[in-house]
Amino acid sequence: MTIKVNYTKEKGLVQELDATGEGGFLVQGTEIGKKKVELIEANITLTANDTNKIFRVRNNNKTILLPEPSADLEGVIYKFVADADMTNTTTIKSVDNTAGIFVGSIIAIDDNTTNATAADQNSSIVFNKNNPAVAGESNSKRGDFVEITCLNTSGVGGTKWTLFGVCFGTKSIYFS
Repeated sequence: MTIKVNYTKEKGLVQELDATGEGGFLVQGTEIGKKKVELIEANITLTANDTNKIFRVRNNNKTILLPEPSADLEGVIYKFVADADMTNTTTIKSVDNTAGIFVGSIIAIDDNTTNATAADQNSSIVFNKNNPAVAGESNSKRGDFVEITCLNTSGVGGTKWTLFGVCFGTKSIYFS
């Protein structure tokens, strides 16, 4: 077994047994320091235990399922980064495919404009493959990313997945 060190206002610095064997340093129960990086090569369902991970999104067709946003998940953060130029599509959505759970924008740097803004009808985020049949559409490039945080967005309908993303081309990451 390894030791995790946790600092809290109430107890100060406390050593705890870490059954995962990874160890670490926490402040108020939140791990700090180096983030875990995980490669996603197939369909996956994320949980609160996956918070603070950076997910490298492999170039193959897949669906990433998020838990439904809730007060219990407030503060959970996921970051998704394209691992390569995409020739396949990766879709990120909630387990129940609920519309209106996303709030935020994705910026396209090729023209420095807002590429996409979440709307009430949106139920998913798409890392796009190149689709020449749609004018102005381009594929996601290596390094395009979106970071998603569960927050209680007062005045916007309760708890949502709040996000920010950057992509190279128009519609290379978009909402559907």
